[in-house]
Amino acid sequence: MGEARRRRTFAVIGHPDAGKSTLITALARHARVLSAAGTDWMESERAHGTSMTSAALQFAYGDTVINLLDTSGNADSSVDTYRVLSAVDSAVMLLDAAQGLEPQTLNLFDFCRQQGIPVITFITKWDRPGREALRLCDELTDRIGVQPMPLTWPVGIAGHLRGVVDVPSGKFVPYRPAKAHQNESDLGADWVRAQEEVELLYATGGEFDESRFLAVTATPVLFGTAVCDFGVRHLLDSLAELAPRPAPRTDTDGEARALDAPFSAFVFKVQTRMDPARRDQVAFARVCSGVFKRGMIVTHATTGKPFATKYAQKAFGHLQSRDDSAYPGDVIGLADAPTLRVGDTVYTGRPPVHFPSLPGFISTRGAIDPAQ
Repeated sequence: MGEARRRRTFAVIGHPDAGKSTLITALARHARVLSAAGTDWMESERAHGTSMTSAALQFAYGDTVINLLDTSGNADSSVDTYRVLSAVDSAVMLLDAAQGLEPQTLNLFDFCRQQGIPVITFITKWDRPGREALRLCDELTDRIGVQPMPLTWPVGIAGHLRGVVDVPSGKFVPYRPAKAHQNESDLGADWVRAQEEVELLYATGGEFDESRFLAVTATPVLFGTAVCDFGVRHLLDSLAELAPRPAPRTDTDGEARALDAPFSAFVFKVQTRMDPARRDQVAFARVCSGVFKRGMIVTHATTGKPFATKYAQKAFGHLQSRDDSAYPGDVIGLADAPTLRVGDTVYTGRPPVHFPSLPGFISTRGAIDPAQ
């Protein structure tokens, strides 16, 4: 299915205060979806300084359609975060340059590895004082057992960012556009150090390898500063080029449901208070196969009963737009469907289809069950 091949569905994961909402805003702004507004749409999110809910954004980036799911940054909302991760094909792991890997990030990565969700690492806040780049990469190897594969590398230590090396091309990308005329010879010891550090990582297995990325034994690494909108374009380019496309999802009979089979989807989140002016409930569902058309009659697999999707929505920050069609990898919001629960399947056609309940998660760092 051509439309499915264009989709890249991912979530941003990280510790509270790592800057996830800032990165999501920067990603969307790059695609001209947002001007200056953030994605958090509940006042309580701003009060807490974290993303309390999950917002689904869709935007075009070149020939690619990006589906970006924001995960809660609140440690008390871990179950919700794992549910959201069950609906993505890849994840961006956001690390604060000064903090590195933090407890909640470790758990989230463990879940991604358990579920086979490839992870791209973005190290942000490089415009502020922080740890050494090699030390942060060593942490990835020592604490979670993945090989860092640099796609960009900082020129200048944290807090004194001069730009990055685009590793595949070897070109220098300046931090400040006004200094775009700079070349490598103007960067002195900072350029030499960056080159030597990349060579060191390459010598220890850091060259990009797609098979290791997809197996979650290695992670592409990029550096930047989301608040200053630097490094974000490289991240979007990497997602469009490297992130996996939607794949057939296995049903409870152990059969992989083809992408071009009749419409099917599973519910990964139920959100209330989407509209403060009225009491409502929206069930967020990941499309697994076929084409969804707003207004179509779908069957709730749990009850066997049909219902209309007249009020299907696509979430966009605090605004919602009615969604006329969606393809595998897309996220739809089914409004006024009070019988839908997390883990439920909806479908059209025959025979009936049921997808497995959302996976439980047992980590050496604690136990989480998304199906609770």
